[in-house]
Amino acid sequence: MINTHQGTKQLDPWMLSLWGTLYQINPKYFPKGPDVVIPRDELIDQPKYRIVYHKQETLEPALMVESDIIERASEMSPGKLSKDKSKPDCFLKMTKNEVLTKAGSTKDVRHFEFQFVSSSIKYEVGDVVELLPSQDSSAVDAFIERCDLDPESFITVHPRETESNGSFGEVITHVPIKLKTFVELTMDVTSASPRRYFSEVMSFYATAEHEKARLQYFASPEGRDDLYNYNQKERRSVLEVLEDFPSVQMPFEWLVQLVPALKPRAFSISSSPLAYPAQVHLTVSVVSWMTPYKRPRKGLCSTWLASLTPEQGVNIPVWFHKSSLPAPPQSVPLILVGPGTGCAPFRGFIAERAVQAERAVQAETSPTAPVMLFFGSRNGHRFFIPRLLGVPCKRRRC
Repeated sequence: MINTHQGTKQLDPWMLSLWGTLYQINPKYFPKGPDVVIPRDELIDQPKYRIVYHKQETLEPALMVESDIIERASEMSPGKLSKDKSKPDCFLKMTKNEVLTKAGSTKDVRHFEFQFVSSSIKYEVGDVVELLPSQDSSAVDAFIERCDLDPESFITVHPRETESNGSFGEVITHVPIKLKTFVELTMDVTSASPRRYFSEVMSFYATAEHEKARLQYFASPEGRDDLYNYNQKERRSVLEVLEDFPSVQMPFEWLVQLVPALKPRAFSISSSPLAYPAQVHLTVSVVSWMTPYKRPRKGLCSTWLASLTPEQGVNIPVWFHKSSLPAPPQSVPLILVGPGTGCAPFRGFIAERAVQAERAVQAETSPTAPVMLFFGSRNGHRFFIPRLLGVPCKRRRC
């Protein structure tokens, strides 16, 4: 694995040397020489996108389903979702949220069951599903208040005008969307850490001198280690970084460009459509850890899923993908090993084999090949093994 932090530390001196050499070879084409940093008066005037605000009374009311709202938001937000994923494949609704670990366990592993809300998607055992998580509503409200934004305003996002024609590029969408909805669906303000360029742009808008100096230091090659320890290592969110520098008031255009995207989270499907028609099951470990400075952190999607109940009736946007782990023919014996990576997709394989074996007996055809599963657990007695697998099993301890 490449250590990108160490790699960028080595890249800066190399880049400075490169630009210095190029400047000596041909100053005409490299007039700035080794100064590869964009001048500040140019930088602060050049966010890539422009936000247009629309008066609510001039808007025509439109009846939209959830998928249309998500598609509109993602199309408006640059780089958030690819075009083929702007609209969800379908929506799932939770029907079961069951804890698989016993009290006192160091891990919180959940079994989730979902049903299709409207249309069903055909999937195969071993496939992957991506879920778009919801962010904590109070944190989104805090971000909007911190940035002095109007959550009820309606916006569209446009590419900034170009120097060649002085006009706006193609409008990403003609239909406005509420600002709060746009933030909730496209901008990860509660879990993802911003990058170094975020600190650099923040420094231009800091009115307190000590904050400006600290942000400029973070943006410099010399401050890279301290920025890494402050930001990525501690997994500070965009909201937390902004709250640490109260004098900074960044334009929304810059926030749209620089705040990390709210991305769907991928999970291996742990059910078989043969065994559970029109259902999708997931086996998920709820992510939580302590940072080096003993700050508790939680995974956005797993924590959100664990907080849901079937009674809430939340519709979850999802996308299905083929896996690199296709199911072999039922005549082939299986040995499944997941000592450290989990056994979620294997649960689907076992469930499918169980149905195939039962049908083979009823049809008096060739018997289904056996399957064996090996998986690791720090404390085997703290797992509800039958519920984890979803089928009767013989449990052996090594």
